[in-house]
Amino acid sequence: MVHGAGVRTAYAAYECDIVEVFSKPALADLTVAATRRFHEALARVEDARTGVSASASKDNVDRYADAVTAVERAWQEAHAYATRRGLGLLPIKERRSVEKAIRLLHKALDTGSPDVERQMFYT
Repeated sequence: MVHGAGVRTAYAAYECDIVEVFSKPALADLTVAATRRFHEALARVEDARTGVSASASKDNVDRYADAVTAVERAWQEAHAYATRRGLGLLPIKERRSVEKAIRLLHKALDTGSPDVERQMFYT
């Protein structure tokens, strides 16, 4: 399970991994309800964090803790949904193009392949 700041780290890792972005487009699509709920929960964490400091009231700390719990749950749900759906939300023609791009990326990023072979996939 991902906790607190770990959600932000996990989401950043997703955003920085082009293969993951291509493989789980629902996680970047705000028209997907689970993704939208995740982004809303992430915004609530940011709002709640502004009220937490060394002199924060118990209510502010509790609000922040509740927001963290909610964003963890929302991330789990959005990530699981995107993983289950994969490319299934894309139109067939676009899906085929993305599948090809993923295959080419895997080849280009395969450090076990000779550099000359990998370089071919960059062009």
